[in-house]
Amino acid sequence: MAIIGQIRSRGKWAMLIFIGLGIFLFLIMSEWQNVTNIFRGSKTKVAVINGKSFDTKEFEQLVTEDETNFELNRGNGYKINEEERMQLREQTWKTLAEKTVMNDLYDKEGITVSTDEMLELTRGSYFPSPQITQAFTDPQTRHFNVQTVINFLQNLDRDEPGTEPGTKRRQWTNFEKSMKETRYTDKFNKLVTKSFYTPTWFNKMLNDDFAKNMDVSVVALPFASVSDTSIKVTDDDRKAYFEKHQKIFEQKEEGRQMRYVTFPVVASRYDTMDHLKWMSDKLEELKKSENDTAFFNTYSETPFDFKFYKKAELQNPFTDSIFNLPKGAFVGPYYDGKQVKIARVSDRKMISDSVQIRQIMFSFEGLKSQAEADKKGMLFDSIFRQLDTMHADFASLANAYSDDPANTDAMTGLKKGGEQGWVKFGEREPEFNRQIFFEDKGHILRIRTQNSIYLVQVTASNPTVQTVQVQNLSRTMMPSKATEDSILAAATTFAANNQNKDKFVAAVEKLGPARGKEVALHKNDYNLMGIGIARQVIKWGFDAKEGEVSTPFRVADKYVVIMVEHIVAKGIPAMDVFKEEITMRIRNEKKGEMLKKKMMDIKATSIGQLATKLNTQVITVPGLTFMTNSVPNFGTEPVIPGTAFKLAKGKMSAPVVGNQGVFVIQVDNITSKPPTPNLEDYGRFIINNISQRFSRGLVQSIVDKSDIEDNRANFY
Repeated sequence: MAIIGQIRSRGKWAMLIFIGLGIFLFLIMSEWQNVTNIFRGSKTKVAVINGKSFDTKEFEQLVTEDETNFELNRGNGYKINEEERMQLREQTWKTLAEKTVMNDLYDKEGITVSTDEMLELTRGSYFPSPQITQAFTDPQTRHFNVQTVINFLQNLDRDEPGTEPGTKRRQWTNFEKSMKETRYTDKFNKLVTKSFYTPTWFNKMLNDDFAKNMDVSVVALPFASVSDTSIKVTDDDRKAYFEKHQKIFEQKEEGRQMRYVTFPVVASRYDTMDHLKWMSDKLEELKKSENDTAFFNTYSETPFDFKFYKKAELQNPFTDSIFNLPKGAFVGPYYDGKQVKIARVSDRKMISDSVQIRQIMFSFEGLKSQAEADKKGMLFDSIFRQLDTMHADFASLANAYSDDPANTDAMTGLKKGGEQGWVKFGEREPEFNRQIFFEDKGHILRIRTQNSIYLVQVTASNPTVQTVQVQNLSRTMMPSKATEDSILAAATTFAANNQNKDKFVAAVEKLGPARGKEVALHKNDYNLMGIGIARQVIKWGFDAKEGEVSTPFRVADKYVVIMVEHIVAKGIPAMDVFKEEITMRIRNEKKGEMLKKKMMDIKATSIGQLATKLNTQVITVPGLTFMTNSVPNFGTEPVIPGTAFKLAKGKMSAPVVGNQGVFVIQVDNITSKPPTPNLEDYGRFIINNISQRFSRGLVQSIVDKSDIEDNRANFY
């Protein structure tokens, strides 16, 4: 008992020591965390732009808003896919950076858009915004009436039937925000572009050049005519070129050059045999089946298709055979991409190229409440019952209830009883075509379009066109688990056996360009060339060391093994990063000098003589103008028009080096238009072009020069 008492007595002190030590460590760790946050930044900061912090919650809210607006603009309950989501996140980032930087600049320069100014832009009669006039111009009269805008704004809380409450107001808010941002941008651009001008001598020179139209002859020696192996490029050449052209290779942000190899996950020969056996077994079952609809909906990846197809519409490699087969006949099995299929002719029908119809239209356009929409729907159901069950007079009901403006004769004002006359196939909406051409004559059809519903009756037809209803028993040839395991094992072995940069490069090149590629990437990229969305692969690459080789990643239907070949630093990178590109540039420069000398040594007196001596052809380029960018037969070679416009008629140029080779140009003919009386038109044309380029590039230049800390790669 005495021993137990001593333990209890000493245990209290031990407990107090442990508690005190725990509190001390907790405080130390808390302070250390604060210190690391000071140096590393908050773990929730997605960006710091000119000193302003944005956390992930703020950024995600902006992304969500952009996604919602994107879906609203697409309409019909559209949901974005993964690639669109990635693109929107990137666009949201660019918009956030641009707005933050430019708003600071607007404040600094005193650029504002006042409330009165916004009222004039949206509801003014004198200077309405171009966005307003475009959105609210009557498509029939091509006339803008400000009262239309006012009426719209007075009904902002009256949403269209079937849309989520508040949709119209949200759309207007976004529209107004965009309009205000455009106004800020216009004001800022005009501060600079108003200072642009062109002197008279320059306008006259432009007038002379724009008036000319030239027919020229060209002799070309492409770089490809000289083999790469015949051109020696030394390390000293590369070093000298890199030092002279460093700005070409300057990087705005850190990047990676990576090589990857793919291992496609595809069905093996044994898997294909299993799929064919399954298809053969199901074919025997189909022959005995009494319910095609249930069978295809149960076993086929392609559900039962009720549509009848004309020959030109049927997308099938055996269309000709199918149209000659009787009802119930089969074609296949056959391969269609990654699927194996059997096609069955389930029905045949003769249809008309045109049918005579009458209709009663119920429009939901302009309804102000759900109650009004419900009332319209009840009227539709009532009229349908009268026609379908009680066989009421169609013309009388059409004249009394149809909302169709075409039901009233424009000349006489008399009602037409819903008569539409003859309608050709494809003239009406797809849903109309599907029913009026394939349903039996005389039935009362219910057809819904975007803003209206119709009761339609086919009154006359002349069936002359053969159609078929075809069902496809289809199954994707997926690889078995054993096959996929063997492909993963091959990818894993490849990665393990090539953990050295040189070995990896050699192994990828041995597999060929179809399997391996070299790519340049930045930290926020999400697309891997030739593969698609592969964010996890790119993220790994920016956490890895130079020369490191990954384990296999599963991306879509492939396994990918990737290696970091070079870490490309921001600013001027190491020369070795662009060694191959520099080598190619130097090689082309040396080829250019060789080919120039070859042409000059001939001392030809005419372009025809030059072509003969070089054993090549003279290529004629008619209608060359001062603005020609892409030259026929040669592509983007600005050196050709640039040289031609310095020559007199009949003169031949010295050899000039272009993008793809060396050229000699001769001007065969020059035609000139009469001079323009107003030379300032050319100055305005040039200023317009410069202003457009300026508007696109100025904001980006300002953003590039700003202090931006981009941490997105830490979160996405």
